[in-house]
Amino acid sequence: MMQKKDIIDGRFELKLKTSLIFLFLIISGTNNLTYSQSGWYPLSSNTTYNIVDIQFLDNNTGYFIANDIFTSYSIVKKTINGGSSWSPILTIPYLNRLFFINQNTGTVVGALGTIRRTTDGGSTWITQTSPAGSNALLGVKFINSNTGFIAGDFRTTLFTTDGGTNWVNRSFGSSKALWSDVYFFNENTGFVTGFTPAGQTIIKTTDAGFTWNYVQGLTGGFYRISFANTLTGFCAGTSGIVKSTDSGNNWFNTNFTGNYNFRGLSIIDSNNLVVVGDGGKIFRTNNSGLNWLQQTSGTTKRLYGTFFINSNTGWVTGDTGTLLKTTNGGITAIQPTSNDIPEHYTLSQNYPNPFNPSTHINYELPSSNFVLLKVYNVNGKEIETLVNEKQSAGSYSITFNAVNYPSGVYFYRLKSGSFTESKRMILVK
Repeated sequence: MMQKKDIIDGRFELKLKTSLIFLFLIISGTNNLTYSQSGWYPLSSNTTYNIVDIQFLDNNTGYFIANDIFTSYSIVKKTINGGSSWSPILTIPYLNRLFFINQNTGTVVGALGTIRRTTDGGSTWITQTSPAGSNALLGVKFINSNTGFIAGDFRTTLFTTDGGTNWVNRSFGSSKALWSDVYFFNENTGFVTGFTPAGQTIIKTTDAGFTWNYVQGLTGGFYRISFANTLTGFCAGTSGIVKSTDSGNNWFNTNFTGNYNFRGLSIIDSNNLVVVGDGGKIFRTNNSGLNWLQQTSGTTKRLYGTFFINSNTGWVTGDTGTLLKTTNGGITAIQPTSNDIPEHYTLSQNYPNPFNPSTHINYELPSSNFVLLKVYNVNGKEIETLVNEKQSAGSYSITFNAVNYPSGVYFYRLKSGSFTESKRMILVK
């Protein structure tokens, strides 16, 4: 006679087998789908201050500046585990930029002529004197431990050849010129960019700042300047993104469409460039600015800084402690791995639904076409653009991360050619 225990064990075994078969069917049934990679995901910065600058020296060691516009106080934080956790190493009034030449030696600059230097990785800091007085200092770069440069408002351009023990101001431009960033190839040749009343926003020197020449007359201005090599450089700002291919002597607009305010710039190499800015915007090019792809940041907050240590691994910072990381170059949608071509356009219901905080959206394209996939709140306001590019025929999946949005009803809409379809999803936190 069968015992009660045997019956229970038998039911458990049957339930386990059924679950395994169901799991196998799910996996088998989705083999033709390419699931999105993680793209950008949030890290905890343990601050509500605006993170305005960031730099990493390798996969593990990095620094950021966060400042509070209400109290004028700033925090410099350091990580030794790739950004998983951060420790404060300096707290003083308002700071703007930082630059570390190695893991031990770095300089931070800010308002009221503030310059601080560390030679022990941030354990101690030395106060340095700015010859520009109380002018705000906005950009800093060093080419070695001794030779460095600073840009600031009221036409400030500072130079040092002894690690900042002595700074010399070789200012240039009108009294209202605000120089926001600086880049030097060597101790003599370099550039400063920013904002001026006349709109001439990039200057160059070949004699360590004793003389300067305007090399660009664009209207607007630029927050950042950087070079991939001695020939190829980029500037990003209110005037969009401009490029030079002749060592900064001439600049021209890249093939970028859209009116955005870019505040952060990271050059990986002469082809790969990432820019970030207002509204949570992240754009990347892999062909030196000929084409740009908007990436999904998961936020609409203003972004200030970005830094990549290679083509895949990078960080982005922004308002109220926003800190993002990617380990796959920021990609959120990839090409299908299957050769099967769908017969019809299809937009599937997201899963899971309801969700918290992320969900997957699958869709199918029967032919190559331009694809636009957007997310809207219950009031019909657009909050995210998940896909905005031409894609080949195939099956796709993308992840929508709503970590920065409140609970509620949202809609996503796919548009490709003459096909348009919308579906509802529910976020429950």
